Amino acid sequence: MLGTKQIRATEIPVISSNYGRIAIPRLFREYQVIVGIPAEMFRIMILTLHSIGFEAYAEVRDTVVFLGVGNQAVALPKDEKCIIEGDVGILLFSIENIKALVSASILSKMVWLLGQSGGPFAALNFPFGNLGNMLFYFGPVL
Repeated sequence: MLGTKQIRATEIPVISSNYGRIAIPRLFREYQVIVGIPAEMFRIMILTLHSIGFEAYAEVRDTVVFLGVGNQAVALPKDEKCIIEGDVGILLFSIENIKALVSASILSKMVWLLGQSGGPFAALNFPFGNLGNMLFYFGPVL
């Protein structure tokens, strides 16, 4: 008897470009602010914060990251689950298109929040193992 493989498919909607063109700066160096959050933990936090608002931030300190919307934030201490590397700073991103972010986090084990220490705008990277990754960049709209 031959075994059968199960194939699963999902659809990840692209975040709308109706808001104009995003100015993506040329990066002369790697990202200076790097935060790794387990995907399941990230998913729970953004689903909770989404009910409060859409403009999210990550305040990155040496030993803790505050992920929040408005005046509501969740503290993530640096440990084996939450990785904090590089500089400290505040990074901004949107969770308005929650469906795309949740779908990407389901396919990933870790979510990487990346940013430049000289500016507040961030990128969310969702690696999918050998399949590649999905990168969402959040920047100023032209």
